[in-house]
Amino acid sequence: MTSKKSNIQKTDIDNNSFLEPEFITDVVHKIKNGLGGIAGFTGLLERDLSSDDPKCRIVQRIYNGVLGVNEIVVALMNLSITPELSIENVQLTALVKEIWANELQTENGYLNNGIKTAFSGKKCQVQGDRFVLQKIIFSIFKVIKFSKSSIREIDVSPVKNQAVLSMLVHTNEKEICFCKTRTIYDVMKNCEPVEIRLNCAVLIKMLSIHGGEITIDKIDKNNFKIKIFLNER
Repeated sequence: MTSKKSNIQKTDIDNNSFLEPEFITDVVHKIKNGLGGIAGFTGLLERDLSSDDPKCRIVQRIYNGVLGVNEIVVALMNLSITPELSIENVQLTALVKEIWANELQTENGYLNNGIKTAFSGKKCQVQGDRFVLQKIIFSIFKVIKFSKSSIREIDVSPVKNQAVLSMLVHTNEKEICFCKTRTIYDVMKNCEPVEIRLNCAVLIKMLSIHGGEITIDKIDKNNFKIKIFLNER
């Protein structure tokens, strides 16, 4: 009995041509649908429990875990798929404030650690893809959050032919993320948890798509200045 030869071409495997964006998107949606079902179920459980029930803490941990996995899945999709660009004029200062308020800021203006963040900036317009710019800003905020650091100051300003997002970051001396690194590549390779490295990878990819760079400068043992330079095209 003779065996049939595979029709798969080696070049297809080498080039990952079978990993089409539609395929990756379908897989991600499948995972997200399952996560959404779990999140919905935890909501129903929490509704049936009294606020002082010890089970509430377990339900909340499950829900937070679902949110964390969902973010990882979305980040992996952003790494796997290069977006189709739609160039427009984007008000960068307004976009930074929007992401800060909607995604990371608590009701009192704090970022999970009790530190008040001072926000300043002039009107600054950048030509680029809004989705790419969103991912750049969101990713650096996430890197800082997962490194257990705090943003003391945020500033957005135009400098020559670039827009600059500048952040004064305070970190614990014991945390390795910024204390023992000099570039974003060092952070991506050496820091834990994996969410830091994953968001660094997304940040680097989106910066290469838009055009720009990121610098990390040490001020003293606990404070660092992080700047993202975005080309105005």
